[in-house]
Amino acid sequence: MTAAPSLPEIKIDAHSSAAEARAFLERDRLMAAYALADIDQPEVEGARWWIARRDGDIAAVVLVVEGLPFRPCFATGASDGLAAIFREAIRESSAWITCGGCT
Repeated sequence: MTAAPSLPEIKIDAHSSAAEARAFLERDRLMAAYALADIDQPEVEGARWWIARRDGDIAAVVLVVEGLPFRPCFATGASDGLAAIFREAIRESSAWITCGGCT
């Protein structure tokens, strides 16, 4: 019996462009409608996002909206990518999380 090949390491990109995050979110526009509206707003400074990459390809995206009394958070993508983002990148004291299309 042979072992399953290991997956490439997940790397977190905290400085990716809005266009990259938007392209990933547009894979399921219905599920990501609120996140797309937040990232497309003219005051894009009101949102922060992180991208998890595997071999350069986007595996997951997390978006946090700032400027409200609470921090809405939208997360979608591969579960190992999401786990890496929440473990290594996000430092919110509290957030309201919506997870769509997680695999």
